[in-house]
Amino acid sequence: MSTWRERLEANLRLTVLLVLAAVSVATIPGLVYPIDSASPVGADPADDVAGSPFDTVPRDLIDMLLPSTVGALEPVEASYAVAADPELSVAAVERDPASLPDDPFATAISLLSHADTEASSVRRFFSAISAEVADWAAVLFPDSIGNLDGAPYSSRIAANRIRVTAESNVSTRLPVPVWAPPSELAALPYRDFFTAANARGHDLIYFDPGANNGQGSWVELIGDLDTADRVGIMVPGGSASVVSDNFVRYALRAKSFVDAPEAGEKLAVIVWAGAEFPSGWAQEGMATYAQRAAPRLAAFSEDLRTRLAPSTTVVAVGHSYGGPVVGLAETEGLSADVVLHLASAGSGHGVSGPEQLDDPCRPRYSMTAPADLIGYVQGSGDALGIGHGLDPDLMPGTILLDSGFHLDDPNAVDDIGRPLGPLAGTEIRGIHAHSEIFNPGSGGWRNVLAVLTGGSVVLEAGAQPPVVPGCAP
Repeated sequence: MSTWRERLEANLRLTVLLVLAAVSVATIPGLVYPIDSASPVGADPADDVAGSPFDTVPRDLIDMLLPSTVGALEPVEASYAVAADPELSVAAVERDPASLPDDPFATAISLLSHADTEASSVRRFFSAISAEVADWAAVLFPDSIGNLDGAPYSSRIAANRIRVTAESNVSTRLPVPVWAPPSELAALPYRDFFTAANARGHDLIYFDPGANNGQGSWVELIGDLDTADRVGIMVPGGSASVVSDNFVRYALRAKSFVDAPEAGEKLAVIVWAGAEFPSGWAQEGMATYAQRAAPRLAAFSEDLRTRLAPSTTVVAVGHSYGGPVVGLAETEGLSADVVLHLASAGSGHGVSGPEQLDDPCRPRYSMTAPADLIGYVQGSGDALGIGHGLDPDLMPGTILLDSGFHLDDPNAVDDIGRPLGPLAGTEIRGIHAHSEIFNPGSGGWRNVLAVLTGGSVVLEAGAQPPVVPGCAP
């Protein structure tokens, strides 16, 4: 993996190469394929791609950079082969396309992955090339493609598969706190966590191993966007890092909804933890994490929308600390049709009513189980950098949902596959209710599934918040 100094030097080199890259992108295709002078190729690599060297398999690069046994494979198979080989993975991740300025394909990838390139340009570039070429880009330059906004999710998943393997083999990241002595660093099992991520088959469309003090941040796709007519974006609570058990828990939770018979193979869920998340009650009371994450979530939702059919319903779900992230994203242009606050810490720092949200009439739901400790901090007030705004259960226009009971079967399992045992048939309430609302088949789980799939919900007993003036009941 590149050090920060190497990345800085690469960025400086890239600044110098941009002009050369623009010229290369503009002129090299014309040397190979005659181009009408009335329609010259522009410096934007998304322009006039079809029929150019960018839209053909980069066979010279493949033969130069990969072993022949890997290069002979189809690109998806090649991504698995590289990901299975630590040495090849590290080499691929450390490969900088800017170091190959004489190759037009590498130059285009270098220009696309530059921080100043708009996601719309990236989208246009990849829409003009074949899926095969895009997947080879992921194999050859995984560090450029893995988190590239606008790039196809399938290519990003392939790239991140390689990046996870590389991360598993190059270093042990710093723990929390960052001042832990070196003697403790050697014992950290972070490599094992990253290795297990690939072994379990997580489809990561975003992976930042350096985030959260080296514990990693991620975005994972569960389900098939090509067949889904409803898509959930599930934002986790605190301690959302790749090396925490939340990485596995939220994947299992999302999968339980996607695999439910009621979903009819028409639901996909994206677990979005693509930012720094707090850890522990002290940090989780701070608004700054949500304030930084919210614009990124909103931008992600906008990019996601471009990948979906216009009729697809997007449901944003914020659990615990994820609630204020979703709430603040609603002030930043969140592209969602429905919002669900699930045992949510709040509506977002400074948010006191629906008039502050981008769409006051957007359907909103909230579920907080009885005696869930989160209820004691909801709506507790905002101070400088502290607090999460209005209690979502009091937000006008919100529909309050019942958290219900566990399945009356001791052999039924909880959200990570353990038998319910004595919990069977009991009400979801108390300290552990914060997670028990995800137990498959329970009343809380069925209500979440109903919101995700557009089914019938069970309302909480008692009064509901008032309707927002001017919005349909």
